[in-house]
Amino acid sequence: MKKYCILLSIIMAVMSFISCKDLTGDENQKQKSPAGIEDQSNESPEMLYAKQYKEYLESIPKLETKGAVKWAGLRYSPYGIRKDEVDNKLNDKMTKEKWQKYVTTLTQAYPGSAGTFILIPGTISKGGCSFGFPEPKGVDTSSVDVDFDEDDLYEDFLTMCDSKNYKVWLQVESGYNDLVKLCEIVMTQYSHHKCVAGFGVDCEWYNPDTEEGCAVDDKTAAALVKKVREFNKDYTVFTKHWDERFMPPTYRDGMIFVNDSQIYDSLEVMVSDFTNWARYFQGSPVFFQIGYKADVAIWQKDPLATAKAITDSASEYNLDIGLIWVDFTMRSALDRY
Repeated sequence: MKKYCILLSIIMAVMSFISCKDLTGDENQKQKSPAGIEDQSNESPEMLYAKQYKEYLESIPKLETKGAVKWAGLRYSPYGIRKDEVDNKLNDKMTKEKWQKYVTTLTQAYPGSAGTFILIPGTISKGGCSFGFPEPKGVDTSSVDVDFDEDDLYEDFLTMCDSKNYKVWLQVESGYNDLVKLCEIVMTQYSHHKCVAGFGVDCEWYNPDTEEGCAVDDKTAAALVKKVREFNKDYTVFTKHWDERFMPPTYRDGMIFVNDSQIYDSLEVMVSDFTNWARYFQGSPVFFQIGYKADVAIWQKDPLATAKAITDSASEYNLDIGLIWVDFTMRSALDRY
């Protein structure tokens, strides 16, 4: 473990020279090297990071006992449920029965797993965050750029999740807002539901100066975990992105790391990428959010077989795994079962 920590520290030292904009792949940023590095090796920070990343992964062995998929379910966003992106048909209104059917299909594929949702009650809106519920009483929202709905769009859904003993993480697309304040708003509104398991941040929409968003640092991650535990000591926090450099560099307590990568050339490449994520974050739970239209050629023949190929491989390196099917294609993927 000491060896892993040393290697991870080296990786993070390289990463510390790379800002959120540097992580986006901008050509002007790619050519920059931190002071001293270029003279020593004539390699860019990206090249150095790739070498350290590979060395770190290779240092992490397989588990003696394989892990398991402990959470299986769906993403639920207000925009994702409108239309199936594969069959291009407008979706009928989602009913409690349909949600339950899809979740059951996934949990039966993973016996012992908990039915799970990543629910997004706060979506990006012109750099701010738009919530699908009325402004909660007792929370000062004057410091953030947010707006609220007259109606609560998710109360009935969460009540259904309570009755089914599902687990629900409440995610925001934060824009330029303070994450801890958004967390307080969401948890004030919904922490009375027993299904709620924690809070989540999609880094793609955090301080989105670029298409990739911005990393969540250790200080912010720790503050978020502290905030959710004010509501429930068992709550956890996830950060989501396709690039591990957007995750908190070293903070791990109470964290889950969600990979929502897409656009793969083959199943083999997909499995390898998600397995590397599980390996990189060994010791912490990981979720895989899959099922994007960009990968339909890979999963269309048998969506559950694709999911199992990913989780079977990842479980060799991580004890605690979650499988989330994205709502964009849940109907075309899961209606067949």
